[in-house]
Amino acid sequence: KGLINDKNLKFYKGNLLDKKLVNKIMKKVDIVFHLGGIAEIEYARLNSNETIENNIMGTKNLLECMVEQNVSRIIFGSTMYVYSDKGSFYKASKQISEILIETYAKEYNFHYTFLRYGSIYGPNSQKWNGLHKIISEIINTNKIKYSGSGDEVRDYIHVQDAIKLTYETIKKEYIDKSVIITGNQSITSKKLLELIFEIL
Repeated sequence: KGLINDKNLKFYKGNLLDKKLVNKIMKKVDIVFHLGGIAEIEYARLNSNETIENNIMGTKNLLECMVEQNVSRIIFGSTMYVYSDKGSFYKASKQISEILIETYAKEYNFHYTFLRYGSIYGPNSQKWNGLHKIISEIINTNKIKYSGSGDEVRDYIHVQDAIKLTYETIKKEYIDKSVIITGNQSITSKKLLELIFEIL
């Protein structure tokens, strides 16, 4: 809100696998923000075929439409899980998509920026969002089942801050680079849980 004039927005509901629709949407577009696909780690782990189809083939469709419509740049979002050994098929699909983007960019002379988001929190979070899930469980049961050691460190960032920083990556200085978008204060899982219980 406040970054883009809402009156100029057009909303299309569809699927990245629908190449005809994607091609139509791409007309007269300069930059594509590609934030689509399956993002829940556990869902991706249990549904590898669907994840590969949506995340990799969806990205390939998008890239082909970019080429057809002469779009000059793609800004592609994933998360810090592209570095994690716990990312499963989500991690694999995002890494393959990044390689595809780099290859298409080289072959067809356009630019890209890769975004790796940290732990985002805030309004309208999906039920599987880490912090949303923790708070919901504590509110509903007055306790939490946590399988980690408590020493896991996260850098949380509010969704509004993430949006502002994402918008900033349009600048030329971020062309053909990878950008980490996360908070600037680290907190362990144990400290976070203590803080939530204290607030509640």
